[in-house]
Amino acid sequence: GPGQLALLAFHRRHPHSAAYNMVFAIEVPAGLRFGLLKQAVRHVVDCHEALHSGFIEEDGEIVMARPAGFAAEISLTRADDLDEAGLQAWFEREADEPFDPDAGQVCRFRFLVSRQADGNDRMWMCAGMHHIAGDYLGFELVCDQIFATYEALCANRPPMASQVGRYRDWLVRQRQLLAGPRGASLRAHWEGVLEDAPAAPALPGTLYAEPRHRGAEIEFHLTPQQTNGLRELATRLEASVFVVMLALFKTVLHRASGEDDFLVGTPTAGRS
Repeated sequence: GPGQLALLAFHRRHPHSAAYNMVFAIEVPAGLRFGLLKQAVRHVVDCHEALHSGFIEEDGEIVMARPAGFAAEISLTRADDLDEAGLQAWFEREADEPFDPDAGQVCRFRFLVSRQADGNDRMWMCAGMHHIAGDYLGFELVCDQIFATYEALCANRPPMASQVGRYRDWLVRQRQLLAGPRGASLRAHWEGVLEDAPAAPALPGTLYAEPRHRGAEIEFHLTPQQTNGLRELATRLEASVFVVMLALFKTVLHRASGEDDFLVGTPTAGRS
């Protein structure tokens, strides 16, 4: 779809960027059998076309094709006496390693085992996926399927059935919808909503600045009490924490600019 085309274009301009990496770091029981884990990961990756395909642009459309010799990337590392700082550093290195959607490298599953001071082992899975292959909800489902498949293999039960073709069929349906009357209706609706959209608010120090669309990041930390307060407020308002935080950001823009009418866009879906 258009989103995948945009992600592919971004990757080709910034091949070493990890901006669209999605990562889950999960502690798992140390007694899991790694050989069966590898089988489970490979089976689930084989079941999902987007996880074992290269993404190629042809005539303005995304084409997915399995590269010759493709094998899911799975590894096991042992690092004994690893403290929390060392574990965090490992997670961050894994999260920052780029993918290569052109070559079909859009996911990886790396396991770490560390013997602790008490003599017991702890085990983690760091699962990574490029956003071109799916979103966080889908990736969470993939991780659940891996452990369900592992349990099935342990019990000699049939693993999950292949999902190949379903994602492609969904993309076809989406393209057909956007190319038909419904797509025209959606475009007309939003063009009408945004027809008289106000200009960007005039913020202090930015009166003559030119938009660069480069983005930026400001890191801050909330206390547990602040986090709990946000969650309680979101529950009372029947909204998500994301929407509450977005409302706070709009309040900051209002106070800084003195304006009541402005647009804020978020490149996300399903977070209301």
